[in-house]
Amino acid sequence: MATEESTTDGATRSGPYAGDGGPTRFVPEFGSYHPTALALAALLALAVLLATLPRLGLVTGLEQLATGFYGLFAVQMALVLWWVLSATAVESPYVGAALDRLAATMPAGPRSAVAGTALLGLVLGWVNWALGLVGAVLVGRRLCRRAADAGTPVHYPAVLVGALLSLVTATVGLTSPAALLMADESGTTNFLADSVGVVPLGAFVLHPANLVVLGAMLVTLPAGLALVAPTGEGDRDASDDDGRSGVTTVDEVEPLLGDSIRNVLARTGDEETESPETDVEGDEETVPADRLERSRLLTAVVVAVGAVSIGWQWLLGANVSLLGVLFALMMLGMATQVRPLGFVAAASDATRWVEHLVVPFLLYGGVYALLSESELYAPIGDALAATGLPAVASYLAALGLGLLVPDPGSVWVLLAPAATTTAAGADALLVSTMYGAGVSNLWVGFIFLGVLGVRGFGWRRYLTYAAGLTVYLSALVGGALLLF
Repeated sequence: MATEESTTDGATRSGPYAGDGGPTRFVPEFGSYHPTALALAALLALAVLLATLPRLGLVTGLEQLATGFYGLFAVQMALVLWWVLSATAVESPYVGAALDRLAATMPAGPRSAVAGTALLGLVLGWVNWALGLVGAVLVGRRLCRRAADAGTPVHYPAVLVGALLSLVTATVGLTSPAALLMADESGTTNFLADSVGVVPLGAFVLHPANLVVLGAMLVTLPAGLALVAPTGEGDRDASDDDGRSGVTTVDEVEPLLGDSIRNVLARTGDEETESPETDVEGDEETVPADRLERSRLLTAVVVAVGAVSIGWQWLLGANVSLLGVLFALMMLGMATQVRPLGFVAAASDATRWVEHLVVPFLLYGGVYALLSESELYAPIGDALAATGLPAVASYLAALGLGLLVPDPGSVWVLLAPAATTTAAGADALLVSTMYGAGVSNLWVGFIFLGVLGVRGFGWRRYLTYAAGLTVYLSALVGGALLLF
């Protein structure tokens, strides 16, 4: 990365992904070579500008690049809130306590901890990305600590990979950003409402291809990760790049906690540190405004009214779409953060999940405008259709695009206008594109772990995990799309 920041021990690390865990750990190592989302968005925008100049001319091309985000402003703002409000609701003491209770009931053996974390990541990720990723990382960490205390250390790299599986199911589950965009009947965030129409969330979630792939993942991936994880000094991980054999423990991967994960642990009550929310009840110097901002009663009233409002709307038959889910997440976040000021503090902290995307969103809008105005989406769609397998081709295109655009909603925004010109159904294209974006998340997983302050393990080992999972999941998705 182009920027550096100081660590607590005076060393320097590169960008938001890095740490002080040594040059071979995949989070700082990949962060050293992978450009920022902004740099990649700028390169993508320049490439598309050059490609569209023969059709648009210089003046029109520059105008579309500079002002194209206006037409997608509501979509992009909603996608920003999708990241922020999800993390705000999850990174709270109540959710942390629930995760602690769950971890206490789970087995913490060398294989069961790996399988349990992977299964938890897959299931919770299907509900929401933040619940899956943060929940699986914290539960996996707790299981590893428990196992180490019992003298049976767990291979932590496999646990981290299991947690990252949540980023795959998050794109194809109940809060999939693309599916929620397409479910909007009002057209506020459904930018394809006029040309494609509305795709109800149920049609996406219950699509046979989606169910088959999801079921196969739940059955095979936790067991598969547990089987390949070494359980003792006699076992050697063939992808180990540091010359050691046997188990790599959580203490070896996280000898020093980064500030980000320490804040998460404090906010979820998982660490012996001061909570970000300060309880000042009884402070004689507290002014009336402070008391209102810390009022549990005010939160309770707002949450009750909000829950009735959105619940009644859904009961009356309104589609579950992105704007409604964002409102529900806001109410849930206020409930889990207890006080209005606690919600504001948590939301401010949660912006770290999207700060690397806020400016690139504007460039993605420019790319969309250039391709739309130049009518290049039609020939791109023809190229996808020419393969004879447009849904499979869309999966591969999304997988590649996701490496440049680390936001699944934006992958759909950029690819959907071309993919939906093919003969494939919109629901099947949603499934294929979101699985492509989800699998690409495995390759840019260092971004998400870097936000948490996790430094990772040997980069060659991580590449082996990512490559193996990509081949396996691509075969699953391709087979399911051919069948359905």
